[in-house]
Amino acid sequence: YSEPCCDRSRWSLRHMHVHTPDAASSINTGCSQFLGLDTIFWRSWYNKAARKCVQAFYFHANQWYTSITFIMFNDKPPEKPVIVVFTGNSNVGTAAIDRLLEYGDDIVIRAVVRKAKNADPKWESLGIETLIADVRRPAQLQKVFDKSNAVLWATPCTQDRAELTEKFLQGCIDHGIDFPVIISVLDAGGGDAVHLKTFADVEGVAHKLAGKKVKEQFWDTGKQELQPIILRCAQFYENLYGHFPTLRQGQGKLYLPLKMDGRMPAVSLKDVGACAADILFTPEPWANQTLNITAGMFSGGDYTRSMTMQGSRAGGVTFEPVDESVAVNALKVAGMVDWIAEANIELLIHYRDNGDKIGRIESDVERILGRKPKPFAEFAKSLRGVL
Repeated sequence: YSEPCCDRSRWSLRHMHVHTPDAASSINTGCSQFLGLDTIFWRSWYNKAARKCVQAFYFHANQWYTSITFIMFNDKPPEKPVIVVFTGNSNVGTAAIDRLLEYGDDIVIRAVVRKAKNADPKWESLGIETLIADVRRPAQLQKVFDKSNAVLWATPCTQDRAELTEKFLQGCIDHGIDFPVIISVLDAGGGDAVHLKTFADVEGVAHKLAGKKVKEQFWDTGKQELQPIILRCAQFYENLYGHFPTLRQGQGKLYLPLKMDGRMPAVSLKDVGACAADILFTPEPWANQTLNITAGMFSGGDYTRSMTMQGSRAGGVTFEPVDESVAVNALKVAGMVDWIAEANIELLIHYRDNGDKIGRIESDVERILGRKPKPFAEFAKSLRGVL
């Protein structure tokens, strides 16, 4: 039995007598009767992080009481962690979901899209929860973040991405998300290119809100904090898909504004998704870190030699350097939105002109995945029959 004590965190403990057959087991819902707490309230808080819940409560109990015994039973195992991918139909979101599916029944995957038509029809059969929500509508976010503690923010390719990121992070604070994983670009803030500046603004919002108290979904302990994890990604190998129309029409020529000796950083989209997924599954070691996701520096010749050796296109592929305007126009012809085509080529030129600096950026892929990044040759091999 405990002595009457002061109120803490909106609730009060008066008298409690319970016992513990197994300190790592789940808490019997009957315990809520001893505590004078609502059963749903207790379960919701416990299910978010079973071990953390037990340890945190036991600490407070010992701090506030001279004598206390804890009751715990094995009647209910912890619920599976819920990992949210926002948005699920983005390129990074899709890659992350592919990796998360490898965890099987150990997790619940929740894919969020802005419109119902954007949902992948295969998600339901794969057991993936699908929700329709928009960060511009805060009332929709409670269901998105319910019972989750880690969320991927596949930063949208819009000019107001920093504003949307702030709305997303405010939603995390309001609904109990400690670990938002945010996609950025390599060398964000390192130059005047549009993507570098807007992603620097995105990261600035994350740094500004880092450390803010996060409200638990049903329990405000005042102990949780927003701990953003930023993934600075190189350009994807898969970005070459945008050049396929000119590859087909130009007799196997890859037109890039790289110059013959110019290089740019690149990485497999699958590796980006894998890094994001593995961090989401175990986010604590990566809290408040900015990580570089790159496989190294590549020249136009590196690309075309691999594509030729791997048989990406019958007759081979050759590289031809072009000026910026030609490269931008090629992407526009392929159907890319004007400002995105211009911003993508501008970023590529930044990487080309600052190759020595960018080449010194150390990749964190191996540290996260326990293996080296996938080589471009593996992607080139996957193009057989596509070109």
